Amino acid sequence: MERLSCDGQYFRDSNGNVILFRGINLAGSSKVPLKPDGTTHFDQTVSFQNHREVSFVGRPFPLSEAEEHFKRLKSWGFNLFRLLVPWEALEHGGPGVYDEEYYEYILSICQLAGSYGFYVFIDPHQDVWSRFTGGDGAPGWTLETVGIDIEKLAESRMTRIHHLETETYTGSTWFLNYQSYPVATLFTLFFAGKILAPYLLIEGENIQTYLQKHYFSAYKKLAMLLKPMQAVLGFGSMNEPSRGYIGRRELKTFEGIYFGKCRAASPFQEMFISEGNTCDVEIWFSYGLKGISLYKKKVNKEKVSIWKPKKFCTWRMHGVWNYDPNGAPMLLRPDYFSRDQRGRAFHFESDFLKPFIRDFRSEIHSVESQFKIFVESEPGSPGLSWKEQEPTSSLINANHWYDVLQIAIPKKPNWLSLDLYNKNIIIGKKNIRKMLRMSLQAFRKASLEDMPANPGIIGEFGVPMNLNGLQALHSNNYQKQEDSLNSFLEFVESGFQNIVLWNYSPDNTFELGDRWNSEDFSIYSKDAPGDGGRALKAISRPYPVFTSGEPEHFSFCLKTRVFRYVFSLGTFPAGACILYVPEVHYPNGIKVYVSGGSYSFDPIAHLLYFKGQLGLSLYSIRVEAR
Repeated sequence: MERLSCDGQYFRDSNGNVILFRGINLAGSSKVPLKPDGTTHFDQTVSFQNHREVSFVGRPFPLSEAEEHFKRLKSWGFNLFRLLVPWEALEHGGPGVYDEEYYEYILSICQLAGSYGFYVFIDPHQDVWSRFTGGDGAPGWTLETVGIDIEKLAESRMTRIHHLETETYTGSTWFLNYQSYPVATLFTLFFAGKILAPYLLIEGENIQTYLQKHYFSAYKKLAMLLKPMQAVLGFGSMNEPSRGYIGRRELKTFEGIYFGKCRAASPFQEMFISEGNTCDVEIWFSYGLKGISLYKKKVNKEKVSIWKPKKFCTWRMHGVWNYDPNGAPMLLRPDYFSRDQRGRAFHFESDFLKPFIRDFRSEIHSVESQFKIFVESEPGSPGLSWKEQEPTSSLINANHWYDVLQIAIPKKPNWLSLDLYNKNIIIGKKNIRKMLRMSLQAFRKASLEDMPANPGIIGEFGVPMNLNGLQALHSNNYQKQEDSLNSFLEFVESGFQNIVLWNYSPDNTFELGDRWNSEDFSIYSKDAPGDGGRALKAISRPYPVFTSGEPEHFSFCLKTRVFRYVFSLGTFPAGACILYVPEVHYPNGIKVYVSGGSYSFDPIAHLLYFKGQLGLSLYSIRVEAR
């Protein structure tokens, strides 16, 4: 294998051949430790108390099982892994205390992946900051460093933690944690501590400098190990970063996105609650960005403070709020997070996120300048606006796309959806298809025009396998999931777009799902019949892996199983391509029609090799089922 470059629109090898990626996130269960078992609905008291002694070695799978999984994924047509490597997995032992065994394990996984023909990029995965705040990502000591007591945090219920509420928890409950005080505070300190928390110093350094220094160092150390590997494309900057409180114009309202009943505490109320105070909080029925107040509920009756002894709210330290002479909370600076002392409004992306990405890139490129940096903005955006002149081969737009409504309301009708980028409810199948097309166009524009031109790669897209409860799981009928996947992937193909599906969890079962917060997206399950695949008719589909030429047209009809690919000669002396043709659609063989050329088919590797006739400038290939 060789390192790939980008010409703006495509990934290319050293000879200029176009490489198209069909990738898979490996793995959903890699968010949690293997020892002790971090499956989130299991009691995590021990792994929370002893968070410095956990181990992620064996996530996504033991090295002894790698061959089984790599062969399976290769047969399904994948050629790229987005390999989840949470910060906690690297540095759980304490600041600067690295898990050397895990580093060597990841090196071995990447070496084996390359030997099977897979490219890899490293995903510094996080969701709502950490396991201890209801998600995954950062080590526990990051919370302790700012004065938060992890055990008290769990006891306070300031964040929604799966194992503490298994009966009422759903696959979208964790969304609410983005608005919770601990999560919003840690993200704010990580990205904007120098400006918004100048008095919070750790070992003589501002909290932002301290946290980012350790984050950079942990992944730089991994980059040094992976530098010799041609199969490693690069590193993501951070999965689904969040602004925390940055840009909040006022602090007395709840601004969370949710569908269903939820606690709608404002940031000001949560600051007050964090210090062990009781507060009357509105309970909402929320529908997206809006909600209806149902009643009020007294929160934190036990008066649990999340702070260690002699520690208190960071924002009270910085004068955002305080107590009046009677002990009641006073909001002193409602616009503290929205503008600087000169009155200039903060802009999260330009003021904080992009400087972080630049610094991350500098650290990684100090090891290997050819590593790509797969960048993400906040969820719900097609990409960053990055107008500055930058090396064209450095940054790759890797934002995500999901039908969030499908995750929040699994049994929603198929004529109802949510426009993730514009935050609008979409009604009607025709309008949904229009929205999907426009979403892909927005992503493409963000990659080619709003950033230094790059191919872009949709870093995550997937559909819950438990949309209709256990019905699909036990009947092995994934028609609903296949319809949703196919609708999106048709537009992905028409735009010749690279994509990484969410996800492949090798330890998925019907009962445990992906082992994280009630999610069940894995395209594989131990309990599924046959080779364990789920919704494979929509997922394992033909595509051009390699092209000596310029792509012109690419389509696959799931109903008729007709695959068409057209490419032009471009600057190549002769046209050629390699097509993946999966057995799931062509169990009885294929009929192939070509214009001007010859082909051969390897039924074991599921690859069709086409060689174009000299003298032609345009080639067309059509594959049908026998």
